[in-house]
Amino acid sequence: MKTTITTYRTMQHELLCQYNNPAEGNIIEKDLAILFLDLRDYTGLLQAQPAREVVHMVKKLFGFFSNVINSFGGRVIDRAGDSLYAVFGLKTSVQTAVVEAFNASKMLFDALAYFNTNFAVARFNKPIEIGIGLHAGNVIIEEMQNEQGAYLSVMGLPVNIAARLQAETRVLDNDFIVSEHAYGMLDGAQRNDQHFESRSVNVHGVNNKQSIRLAGSAYHNSKLLNDELSYLLAIAG
Repeated sequence: MKTTITTYRTMQHELLCQYNNPAEGNIIEKDLAILFLDLRDYTGLLQAQPAREVVHMVKKLFGFFSNVINSFGGRVIDRAGDSLYAVFGLKTSVQTAVVEAFNASKMLFDALAYFNTNFAVARFNKPIEIGIGLHAGNVIIEEMQNEQGAYLSVMGLPVNIAARLQAETRVLDNDFIVSEHAYGMLDGAQRNDQHFESRSVNVHGVNNKQSIRLAGSAYHNSKLLNDELSYLLAIAG
């Protein structure tokens, strides 16, 4: 017990030292485009189909998604189960980053439609669906190390907002939501003021209302979407 307390106090001391003496060398601030992607009804798939097959399918699909993102100059920061988080603009301007992130998102939807037509609908009796939230803003980028090697940490309010916009795709029944801030950086060929409906929404955990554009399509199965949303609201309190 004494050893445990000593170890705990040592860890507390190390934490305070790290806080009071931060290593600034590998930390920068930069404006990036931020993309969050989530697979719809993943739990339902696991319940209805053999788990091994579903996990294998999701792994392959997300591997392909990562390749698409990389091909547009993006970088996947985190993949966890049925979700993916990526940034664009590490080596470009934020305007270029938003354009590339938007183009990557459109290709992701096109590729998924092809996958559904040629495999998923026949195999699972329904299409695989995703939701994407896209935002841009100033974030903190830090190079870090763990036992697997070097990786990037990207944090800041724009990251949280992008994640919340992805969650709003369920609420608004539209699979691609772009913040008005990011939308304003798109080029003329990408902007569609008549088709991309403008909204102002409250998002969980963010004080100010967010102006957004509905840049996608309605989900195939809104009932499953509502069930999933009810569950998420319940666990969020």
